[in-house]
Parts: sequence; structure tokens; C-alpha cells
Amino acid sequence: AFGEFIRLYLSRYDRWSSPLFLLGESYGTTRAAGIAGYLADNGISFNGVTLLSMAVDFQTLEWNKSNDLPYALLLPTFNVIAGYHHKLSADLAQDPAKTRQEVVHWATTDYLIALAKGDAMTPEERRKVVEQLARYTGLRPEVVENHNLRIDVPTFTKELLLDQKLVVGRLDGRFTSPDPEERGYYDPASAAILPPYTSVFNNYLRNDLGYKSDMPYRVFPADESAFQKWEWGSAAEGFPSTAGGLRSAMIKNPYLKILVMEGHYDLATPFAAADWTMDHLNLGTKYRESVSYATYEAGHMVYVDRAEHTKMKKDLVEFMDKCLAK
Repeated sequence: AFGEFIRLYLSRYDRWSSPLFLLGESYGTTRAAGIAGYLADNGISFNGVTLLSMAVDFQTLEWNKSNDLPYALLLPTFNVIAGYHHKLSADLAQDPAKTRQEVVHWATTDYLIALAKGDAMTPEERRKVVEQLARYTGLRPEVVENHNLRIDVPTFTKELLLDQKLVVGRLDGRFTSPDPEERGYYDPASAAILPPYTSVFNNYLRNDLGYKSDMPYRVFPADESAFQKWEWGSAAEGFPSTAGGLRSAMIKNPYLKILVMEGHYDLATPFAAADWTMDHLNLGTKYRESVSYATYEAGHMVYVDRAEHTKMKKDLVEFMDKCLAK
């Protein structure tokens, strides 16, 4: 449906000779990667594709009893958020960028190996992992132990500032709030952006597009079961993924460039998960040179922060200029 809309738009508005760019955000990146691959087989290739807050390979995002990968890829974001809230030791807090790289390395090496061992870990190995996880996340060692060395997002957001009776944001870990309903999993970042999003979009529909309706616009589905009705395509083969579509588009169009945008405080689509996805597309050096990254001191919606909004626009303009360079 998305691909057909693009084809019809190019035809009806005589834009077949125009440069083509695609930007997807969050679940929009799931679509963008798939659309790029689909259209490559239908005579339509993009100059550039921007992936903001990537959700392309769900194996990097959905933890369960048989998938430990997300626990490791969440850890660097846990560390950045813990540092923001002054929950790290002085030596780790001294150079956040250096610490972040240290945590990425440990998470994707020693930590993943430890998780792979499972119950076969020795008591000494387990003790060392507990200590390191507590050190990097700012959580109490007993929390790490009680959760079997596997810290998920609800646990982290609830436990990090428990001593202050605050929960931490999921979409942006800089946001904090008491839990208004005391249910144990509340996202203050979502609550903060919901009214502005709703107001701006309704205003855009009615005043800019001239679409007037009394129907409510929902930023998030009122019923979470709506996601269960989604046609996931490749999910029958494992976790949902459109990484194959992105790889196909890049190989079939060697001029295609990709820009990955990621926020350091984003627990919905962690930056390490995006990096892992791009590093596992099985691309040669030639194609990897077509991938660039832009990082932000922000959360899932990097543009919510005014300074990062300005940087995002600058990064996007530079990327488009690079895509169009002779």
C-alpha cells in the first residue's frame, strides 16, 4: 500500500525525475526498510533513506526466555541514563563518552558470553557479572541478582530512582515523575509529549489539510491488543525484521545512502540495537561506506529537545546534499 502510494504520487505529480528521499521514525523505520526493498524491485530507487530511532530487527528489541540479545543492547542506554541521574561512580561519570564505549564493548562481549552460559556460570563468574551490571546501571546488586542478570525496561525505569519514589521515562530516560496510578510501569516521557502531539496533529489536519472530523486522534492505541492484529510478514520465520529489505535495496542500488539517527536516552529503540542491526546486514566495505550515523543527547523523539532539533535538521540537510553530490 505504501509502495503503491509512492508510485502513484510520482506519476500523478510528474515527479519521476526528482530525487527521492525517505525518512522513517520508530515503527516507520520498519516500514521504510521494507518499502526500500520492495520498490527496488519495482523500478523505484531512493537517493537516501533516513532511519530515526530504528525498529528494523525486532530480535534486538524484544526480550524473552529464548532471546538474551536485547538485554545486552539495552545496557549502554541504561548506563547513559544512570549517568544523567547521577547514579554512577565518580570514575564512570568523569568521561561519559569514554564510559559509553566501555559499556558497549563489555555488553557485546563479556556480558553476552555470560548470558549465553546461563546456569552453567560458576558462582564466581556470576558474582563478577552482578557487580559489573550494578556498577554500569546504578542499580542495587540485589536487583540484578533477583532478575537473573537480565534487566528489562520496566525493571530499570522503576528501580533506578526508587529511593526518590520516581519512575524514569521509557521514550526519554531524562524524564522522571511519581507514578500517578502506582501500577509500577508508567512513562513520564509519553505523558509529557501526548498533549502537544495531539494538539499539533489535530490543528494540522483541520487547518492545513482541511480535513475536519469529530473522530479522536490517538497518538498511541487505546487498546494495546491492536498491535497483535498487525500483519508482521516475516515474523513466521522468527522475530519480525525488515533488515533483509534494507540490505536488498542497498545492494540493488549501490548509490543509495543510509543515515541512522539515534538518541542516547531512548529505551524504546536503544542506540546499540540500531548499531547491531546495521553491523549485521552482511555488507561489504563498499556498501558499509554508504551508511552514516547521527547521535543525539535526546530520547526516542530526538526533535523534542530544541538544540537537538536544530542539529537533526542540519544533519538531514547535509545528508541530502551528500546524496545529491556528483
